[in-house]
Amino acid sequence: VALSSGARYVDNPESFDKLNFTDPRVIRAFDWVTELANEKRWLPSQSELTSVVQSTAVDLFISQRVAMYQCGIWDVPRIRQALKPGSEKFFEWDITLAPGHIDPATGKVVRAAPSGGSGYAILNSTPHPEEAWKLVQWMSGEPGMKAMAKAGLAQPAIKSLAMGPDWIPGPDTPIEQRYPANRIATDQAVPYVVLPPTADYWGEVSGLVFSKAESIYSGSATAEQALTEGNRIATARLETILKEDQLPAFNWNIGGVVGLALFAAALAW
Repeated sequence: VALSSGARYVDNPESFDKLNFTDPRVIRAFDWVTELANEKRWLPSQSELTSVVQSTAVDLFISQRVAMYQCGIWDVPRIRQALKPGSEKFFEWDITLAPGHIDPATGKVVRAAPSGGSGYAILNSTPHPEEAWKLVQWMSGEPGMKAMAKAGLAQPAIKSLAMGPDWIPGPDTPIEQRYPANRIATDQAVPYVVLPPTADYWGEVSGLVFSKAESIYSGSATAEQALTEGNRIATARLETILKEDQLPAFNWNIGGVVGLALFAAALAW
């Protein structure tokens, strides 16, 4: 919601030095979600999922206890397994793009959603480097992408496959692989993708802010209060991290001389 309102959590996703959790659009987004959960009761809060409902969002959807939820394509195999065509529990289901929201700053409707990608690597400690390389080639090539596409697990990175019958179901697609039918939406969503910050310190500093979110959902603090406090704490930590990154590299030449001097002094003593 915050992203679709035009807000961004940081000033530069690759190397940020400013957090924007006090942006009115971010605060408004948290307020809106809290209103839907606590006042209108249109959706369960995160605490209710874990303590009261004791279920996951995907399980609530499968059991038809919620009509819609936000997820990634990786949930498809789980849903397919539970909702097999012809079974008693089956019902028609599909995917669609998240709705846009009005950016208060411009008055225009903005559509944006977080996304990401997958990569494969080989550990240099593997005792089977040749076999590992063959596996990586298979998974990142056409055979592996087709297999994952048919399983509904991942949108192929190769454009021709992402627009082909292995991903976009057609009349000849086996019925168990036809759901969700609207997988063309994964291609239509590309212009609206917002990639998450990639700076290695994002996880630590964002965690300091998001840890305050529970107080918003529980009603013990307003979004403005919690996010302002979280932003303050996270900014202090961010400034420390950036200062540490700017420290000069250790001078091994001087260090070696000092080390030898200390060693010689110890022998003389």
